[in-house]
Amino acid sequence: MSYTIQSSEKTKSIGSDFETKALLYLMNFRDDSHEIHYFVIDFFNDLTGLDRLSNKSWDLQSKAAKKNFQGDIGKELVTLYKNYSSSFSFDHYILFLGGIADSIRLDNSKNIFDICNIKSQSLTKIENSLLKECIKKTYITAEKASLTEIKKFLTRVIFVIDDKEKSEYIKSIIKVNPLIIPSDTVLEQIFNQIRDVQSSKKNNNMVEGIVLQTKDEFIFYNRHLTNQEIKMMVLNRIINNNILQRGVTPSFIPVFNRIPATEQKDMLEDCQHSIARTIFDKNNSENFWNLFNDIYEIITSNKTLSIDLAYRLVNRELLEKLPFLNMISVIYFMAVIKDGIYDN
Repeated sequence: MSYTIQSSEKTKSIGSDFETKALLYLMNFRDDSHEIHYFVIDFFNDLTGLDRLSNKSWDLQSKAAKKNFQGDIGKELVTLYKNYSSSFSFDHYILFLGGIADSIRLDNSKNIFDICNIKSQSLTKIENSLLKECIKKTYITAEKASLTEIKKFLTRVIFVIDDKEKSEYIKSIIKVNPLIIPSDTVLEQIFNQIRDVQSSKKNNNMVEGIVLQTKDEFIFYNRHLTNQEIKMMVLNRIINNNILQRGVTPSFIPVFNRIPATEQKDMLEDCQHSIARTIFDKNNSENFWNLFNDIYEIITSNKTLSIDLAYRLVNRELLEKLPFLNMISVIYFMAVIKDGIYDN
């Protein structure tokens, strides 16, 4: 059965900021965040997360307003309901909000909740508002514009109230010693970089009206980011280097020159490949950041030490836990970090 792309949009700056918060919520603040590989932008909805094989999906609609009332919430739920009613199956439905009126929740301290935390009178107003919005939309059939179906749908929805600054969303990606984490100003700059890349995806092709046969066809329209791409943006910014494109950095030259000329190109590519595999190894994310932390401390505490001698100080127990790295790739990684730190 087919699915037609409808109601794609362009958002203003505040909306773009908020959609980036929504993306980083999916990426880092759910128990199942580690499963999400693709973040599909303004395609099925404001944002849709998909796992590596596009078997599992997280559908999300966002609303940046700081005080949404029952009618606003019902109205914003319509695109989630559209997907719930479609021929495609979505596993999770999430409404990501800037805030809601205090009169809606039973417990206002809960910022992630389902309809069990919504007062009965408020829930009725939300249901009626959503029904009214469904009747207006040409992409929802009269059969689907049903209060009975809406009640079933709402049992599947998770409501999330944004309660974090931009910098906090970026800190959630960087699992290192707090002394290494950049200032909030730099963290916000990283957030803005992710936001700008995310926003640019909306201009990558007109998708309104496109008919899909399967969910995984999103891949052909270049409206997505991957978990890996976002991590690389953050890591490259922290060390002021593009790890996978930098080539031979100054600190690595003495080691590089000792490699036979016929082996140098392959060796460099192998180093970059090994580092990439390690960064993107979800099962070893914590071990990678622990290694980064160890290397950073060694380099900043031993500024004059050559990179091959600095390598001898690296925690061997950490290296044993990272199967894609070998001696030369670790030395290269250390050189990239060192030259990123001291380049400026």
